[in-house]
Parts: sequence; structure tokens; C-alpha cells
Amino acid sequence: MNSTDKEALISVGIGAVFFALLLGGIYWASDVKCQRQWQGSGMQSEYRAFQGCRIKLSDGRWIPAQNYREL
Repeated sequence: MNSTDKEALISVGIGAVFFALLLGGIYWASDVKCQRQWQGSGMQSEYRAFQGCRIKLSDGRWIPAQNYREL
């Protein structure tokens, strides 16, 4: 392995770490937003990466928060 290969490998590693931290930060911010949005409702809420913000209904089912309507 020459020095150019090592530099490229280090650059890819640093980029991967940066990307992972960015994704983690986005996930964390979305989770905090979901929790704050529903904290006063008395409903349990959670954020999932591929499902978004979800709330737990009184019958135990989890639904997307944007689908909840109270009539």
C-alpha cells in the first residue's frame, strides 16, 4: 500500500464517520420533535427512521401521528 492508497482510505473512513454522525443527529432531532409534539396529549409516542413519528392509541395500536384525528 502506498501513501496515496492510505490517504484515500483515511479520507473514506473520515467521510463515513461524518455521514454516520449526520444521520444520527437528524434521527435525534426528529425524535425530540416527535416527543415534544405529543408530550401534552398523554399518548405514548416514538420516532422510527422509516415510519416517522407514531403514537400509541388506547387500544394498543401504533399509528402514524399525522393520521390521528380527534373528533
